[in-house]
Amino acid sequence: MRTGCSEEHSRYSALLGCALLVVALSTRAVGQVNSWINPSSGYWETQSSWSLGVLPNQSQSIYITNAGWKAVAIGANTAENFSQSMQIQDLQITSPVDSRNLLLMNFSGFQVPLQTTSLTVGSNSSVVVQSSSLETGSIGLAGSFNQGDFSRVKVHGAVQIFNSGQYASDTTPPGVYFLTNGTLSVDNGESMGAFGKPGQFVQYGGFHYVGGSVYGDPNVSIFVNMEGEFDIYDGQLTATNGILIGSGDYADLASFHQYGGAVNADMVINGNYILNGGTITGRMTMAHNPSIGGEERADAFVLHTAGTNFATSLDMGYPNKFGGRAFYTLSNGVVRVDSSVTFRGGRFSQYNGQNLIVSNLVLQGTYLGGGFGVANADYLLEGGTLSAGGLTALNATFQQDGGTNDIVGDLVLSAAPPPQYGDSPQYDRYTLAGGFLVAQNITVNASYYGGFRQAGGLSQIRGKLTVQGAVNGFFGFALESGMLIVKDIYIADGAFFQHASGYITQYGVLTLNAGEWRAAAGDYAVSSLQLQGDNTNSAITFPGGSSIFRLVNSSSQPWSSSALLYINNWHGSTSGGGATQLYFGSNSDGLTPQQLARIRFALSTGVYPATILPTGEVVPAGTATLDLTRNGDTSTLTWPPGWFLQSAADVTGPYQDVLEASSPYPVSFTKQHEFFRLRQ
Repeated sequence: MRTGCSEEHSRYSALLGCALLVVALSTRAVGQVNSWINPSSGYWETQSSWSLGVLPNQSQSIYITNAGWKAVAIGANTAENFSQSMQIQDLQITSPVDSRNLLLMNFSGFQVPLQTTSLTVGSNSSVVVQSSSLETGSIGLAGSFNQGDFSRVKVHGAVQIFNSGQYASDTTPPGVYFLTNGTLSVDNGESMGAFGKPGQFVQYGGFHYVGGSVYGDPNVSIFVNMEGEFDIYDGQLTATNGILIGSGDYADLASFHQYGGAVNADMVINGNYILNGGTITGRMTMAHNPSIGGEERADAFVLHTAGTNFATSLDMGYPNKFGGRAFYTLSNGVVRVDSSVTFRGGRFSQYNGQNLIVSNLVLQGTYLGGGFGVANADYLLEGGTLSAGGLTALNATFQQDGGTNDIVGDLVLSAAPPPQYGDSPQYDRYTLAGGFLVAQNITVNASYYGGFRQAGGLSQIRGKLTVQGAVNGFFGFALESGMLIVKDIYIADGAFFQHASGYITQYGVLTLNAGEWRAAAGDYAVSSLQLQGDNTNSAITFPGGSSIFRLVNSSSQPWSSSALLYINNWHGSTSGGGATQLYFGSNSDGLTPQQLARIRFALSTGVYPATILPTGEVVPAGTATLDLTRNGDTSTLTWPPGWFLQSAADVTGPYQDVLEASSPYPVSFTKQHEFFRLRQ
């Protein structure tokens, strides 16, 4: 239990004070005080039990405050025959030490309500309303209030619930309002709890309507303050201007527990919310303290074990410089969000259940400044189903160990900016270790430590996988285990696809544009290859052991005339069938001569051009030989693939390319001198 007063507690708590002995929303007596003086229980209409010797009326302030254990009852006889006594000014019910005073509205009916300008219930004091009607200006509750048997309570002002202990270390029981059934309507807000002063509302059923604002905040109709708790098991709760759970440094001492029923309200959670049944409908915001200027920390927690969260929108985390974050745990039940979801510093942990987002899920960590680093936004998917219109991660991580992640649109790992000086580097990373991931397109911007790692499970990309931008990249796309099914793959800007292990099914086009494909050990096949880029180098890199990399016949694919494709760590056989093998199709037509001329083998002994064997395997070519054959008056030049024919009028040059020359090339010797040679 925290003790004393803090200079940093929220303005809501400050308004309640640190040494409030008795809660009284209105202490001004309009008329004379008429007090209950009978030390024993009795009926309200017993004239001799009142200090003025007359029954209560609308000009009097009524006190039930004397010593003893007793109940003052208002029944059907009171309402029928003494209805004028049920219109009074303020009503105060308190109890001295070793006493307990109770106002019992016992089946007085609904035609004649008890009307008062305000109602104050102190510690060790109670109100019980059974099949009756109460209308009051306001309620200050430090004792207990029990509403049942379909009673009706109308509050034109506010309801405040907390105990009357002097210090935070007091053991005085909290003020508690119990709504079993019936209707409770409050015009000007409810609050429960204060700084070190517990307060609780428990709803088992009925209809509970709260309008207006708490302490002038137009966005709050119900405020669960520090040491406050709201529990709903059944029934309906509607808060017109929203529910605020916790505020300031001590927000973690505020709790809202829902075990059933229907809650209709926008909710701002800075403390604790448990959803274990029923439904909640409205906007949900976590870790947000608009009234304290970002100077205090608010870590918000949601534990969702059953029931349905019909969130109009879900916004997790407005972290301030002290690093407040939001934590949502879904172990079962349903989250359904009508619009986008944004995490600005927090963690969503899903172990089961369904998280259905109509629009986009945005994981966007926030730089806190002041040496506090970055408040990362993280998602953990262990089981259940996540379905979203799209998924974007920036300064964020997504860890999937199971379950299903069904992205209707695109999954984008955005390139995060470099971390600030002195702060730890941040990662924009998706790790798939198990379960099923499906998306229309996946874009991995591998800049600044970003990337996608698949260590298990099944990923299916209906459209295109793009891996690009590996400036200081952690990795691009790494397939270490599991299965990848994808249509097109595009690798660019220094990024790479690391195929360490696992199965891959690709049925579109593989494009390298200053990108790199790192082949796996074993025998794997992909689709046809496009080579793009202006004066750029792409690469296919083989592992240290045995590896066979098969590409479909790519002769119909466009290749850049200025880009080069380097084959790294090749250690096969120039005659084919060695430890490392690279195939384009199944015969020598797998590449055109122009495409073959763009391939270089980077070996330890130098850089070599490429040739294609009758099997479709591409291997390094040695020195090229230009052969001349004659058949009657016809002369023909032939040379191996990967070389270009040049001619000159003098043996020393200059040599120029013979345009559109391909082997075999017929030669007509019409010039006095003509010399030929080959170039790569």
